[in-house]
Amino acid sequence: EAPQGQEIVMLSDDVLTSVPNATQVLVDGPALHRIAVLYQFPQFLEHCPGETVSTMVPTLCAHVEQWPEDAQYAAAESLFTLSDIALSGATAKCICEAALKLLEACSGRVFEIWGELLCMVLPTLEKADVLALIGPACKERAVSPQEESRRLAARIIGSLAELLSDEELQQHQFVSIAVKLCDDPESSVRTMIALSLGSLGSKVSIATVEKKLWPQLHKLMRDQSDVRIRAQAVRGLARSAEAHKDAADTSDAFKTLIVPEFLSEAERSAGVASKDLRTVDNDTYAMLETFAEVYAYFVVAASAQLASSSAAWSTTTIALRRMVTCNGPTVRHWCAFSLPAIALSFMAVGKPERLKGVVLALATDVDVETRATLAAGIHEVLRSLRSVALRDEAVKAVCALMTDQNNQVRQNALTNFSEILYLLVNEEKGATFQAPKAAQSGADDAAAESTGVMEFAPVFRQLNLLSQESWRTQQLLADQLADGMVLIPQDVLCDNVAPVLFQMARESTYLVRKSSMKALARCLRCISDVRRRDHIVRHFRTEWARGKVYWTRLAFIDGCAGAYEVFSHELFEQLFAAELLGLASDPVANVKLRLSSALCAMVPALYKLESFTSTANQLCNDKDPQVAMEGRRLLQAIRSFSELSEEEAKIEAQRLAEEEAFFVVKKKKKKPSASADDSSSASVKQSSGFSSPANAHAAPAVPPADAASGAIKAVPTIRPPKVQPKPLSEPAPTKAKAKPSNDGTGQSTSGLPAGATAAVKTAPQGGTEPKPDKKRGMCCFG
Repeated sequence: EAPQGQEIVMLSDDVLTSVPNATQVLVDGPALHRIAVLYQFPQFLEHCPGETVSTMVPTLCAHVEQWPEDAQYAAAESLFTLSDIALSGATAKCICEAALKLLEACSGRVFEIWGELLCMVLPTLEKADVLALIGPACKERAVSPQEESRRLAARIIGSLAELLSDEELQQHQFVSIAVKLCDDPESSVRTMIALSLGSLGSKVSIATVEKKLWPQLHKLMRDQSDVRIRAQAVRGLARSAEAHKDAADTSDAFKTLIVPEFLSEAERSAGVASKDLRTVDNDTYAMLETFAEVYAYFVVAASAQLASSSAAWSTTTIALRRMVTCNGPTVRHWCAFSLPAIALSFMAVGKPERLKGVVLALATDVDVETRATLAAGIHEVLRSLRSVALRDEAVKAVCALMTDQNNQVRQNALTNFSEILYLLVNEEKGATFQAPKAAQSGADDAAAESTGVMEFAPVFRQLNLLSQESWRTQQLLADQLADGMVLIPQDVLCDNVAPVLFQMARESTYLVRKSSMKALARCLRCISDVRRRDHIVRHFRTEWARGKVYWTRLAFIDGCAGAYEVFSHELFEQLFAAELLGLASDPVANVKLRLSSALCAMVPALYKLESFTSTANQLCNDKDPQVAMEGRRLLQAIRSFSELSEEEAKIEAQRLAEEEAFFVVKKKKKKPSASADDSSSASVKQSSGFSSPANAHAAPAVPPADAASGAIKAVPTIRPPKVQPKPLSEPAPTKAKAKPSNDGTGQSTSGLPAGATAAVKTAPQGGTEPKPDKKRGMCCFG
C-alpha cells in the first residue's frame, strides 16, 4: 500500500527490458508511467548505453517541453547520469537545444536544474555550436530583468572559459559582460560571477587580468553584503594568480595586489585560527575555511616574492602552523590536501625547515579524513623532503599513516608504497620489473639497516596487520610489494615479505592469490643467498604443488607463470619444471586446463625437455575434452617452435649474466659453542632468517638465558635442512629422518618439505618438541 499522497506504478517487463518500448512510454504514456521510466533511466544507460543515448535521449529532448513540471525535473535528473560517459557533439547539441528552449518558459527549481545541466554539457559541444547557440543566449540573459537569468549568464561565462581562447573570449565580449555583472545589484549574481572570474582569469592573458579582472575581484573581496561573495572572490583571485605564476617576477600587480592581499588574509586567518573556533561566528569561520583551501594557490603563485621578505615569510608560515594546529577539522583537512604543493613551494625557495612538525602533526591528526587525505599524497610530500633535514619526519609520517588504526588511511598510504620505496633510495620507479644485477656485500647490508628502505622497518614488521584487511587491500599490498621487491633487503624478504605473501595466498580470494604468487616469484628472484632461496622454493613445491586442495595447485601454476617472467630459462627449469610438469597427472580438470594454458607461454624455456613433450602428449590423451583440446594446442606450439629470436636470446643471455652475478652460495654459519653451565650438551642451531606466520609460536631463533646462571637454555628447535649448491638436490639425512605422510600429498608430518631432514635437539626434562601448524601448512624456513 502506497503512503498517503503517493501512488505506486507497476511497469511491465516489456517496458523495463526494452529501450524502444520505454521510449514509447515517454512519448504517449501516462504521466506517472513517464516519470517511472525516467527514474529507470540510469539502469537503461548502464545495461544498454548505446541504444539509450541514440534512442531515448533525443526523444526525451524533443518532448520534454510539453511535459508537466515534475516530469521536466525528473528528466533533468536522469540526464545528469550522462556525465559519466563521453557524449558525442550531436547528442550534446540536442541536450543544449532542449535546455535553452525549456529555460525560456520555466522558472524555479526546474530553471535551476536545467541551467546546471546546460553548463555540464557545454564542455562536450563543438566550438561552432558554442558560439552559435550559447553565446547569444548568454548575452541575452546577462541583461535580463530576471535575477535567475543573470545568475545563469554568470555561470555560463565560467564554463565558456574552458572552451574558448583568450582572443575568442575578448572578441565575443564575454570578458566585458563578466565585468558588468560584477556590479549587479543582486548578491547571488555577484557571488556567481566571482566564482566564474577564477576560471576566466586563468584563461585570459596576464594583461587582461591585471587591467580588468583582478581589480573587480579586489572590490568583491571587500563586499560586506554577503560572506559568499568575499569567499568566492578570494578563490577567484588565488586560482587566477596561480595560473599566471610565471609572470610573478615581471607583473606589477603581483607586488601591489596579490602579495598584499594574501598577507592581509594570512594575518587575519592566523589570528582566527589561534582562537577556539567554537566561539567564532559563522562568517568568520567560513572565511578561514576558504583561506585554508586557497593557501597553497597563493604560495605557489608568489613564493619567491614572499620568501624575499623575512616578515612576509614569517606571516606565511605562522598562518600555516596556526591552521594545522587549530581545532577546526575542515581547516586541517585543507592543509593536508594542499601539503604536497606547499612542500614543493617551500623547497623551491630553499626554506623547507619551516615545515618542521607540520607533516607529523597532520599524519597523527585526530580527524580520520585529514589523515586519509594526507595519506593519499604523502608520497609527493616525501619526494620534496627526502633530501633535506626533514626526511626523518617525513618517513615517520609515512610509517604512522601505513600503520594507522583506520583502514582507509592505511589503504591510501599503501596505494603508492612501491613509489615511496624508490623515493627513499633516490631512484625513479620504472615501468617494468628490473631484476637486481649484483648481490649486496655484508657492508651494503649493514648500511641498508640505517638508510634507504630500512627506514620503513616499522612498516615491514607490521605487514601482517595490512594482510588482514579486505581482499582489495590485500591485493594492493601484494601488487605494491611486487613493484618494490627489488629494493627490499634480503632479511626482510625472508622474515616478513614471503611469509605474508604465503599467508594471503592461502587465506584470501583468487585475485589475491594471483597477485601474491606474482609477488612471491619476484621475491625469490631478489634473494641472493641460494640456500635461503631454495629452501623457500622447496616449501613452495611441497605445500602448494602437492597441496591437498586444488586451488593451491592452481596458485602454484600462477606462481610459476610469474617466475617465468623474471628468471632465466635455465634456472626456471631447475627450480620449477619437474613439479610443474607433474601436474599433468592431477585429478582435477581445472588444474590441467590452467597448466596447459601456462605451458604454452613457457615453450621457449622447456621445449628441449623430453618430459615436456611427453606431458603435452599426456594432456592430449586426457579424458576431459577441454583438457585434450588445450593439450593439442600445446603440442602444436611445441612443434612450431624452432629457436629463440634474436631479441629473446639477448634477454636470456642478460638474465643468465645477472643471475650469475647476483646469486651466491653462502656457507652456513658455524655453531656457537655451548656454555659450560648448559644442562644440555647439544649446541644451538641458528635459523636462516625466514620465519613464516604459521610458526610464530615455535622455538625462538635465539634461546632464552637462564635467569639465575645467565647460561643459555637448550630449547627444542627444528633445524633447517642443509642445502647443497645445486638448487634441486635434497640434503642427506643427518640425525633423524622426518617420516612423510601417507595421504599422497607429499606433505611431511614434521612440517618440513618431503624428503628433508629434521634434526631435533634433546629437550630439557619435561620439555616437548614444538609442532608446526599443519592447518596452515607452513613451516619455519631456513
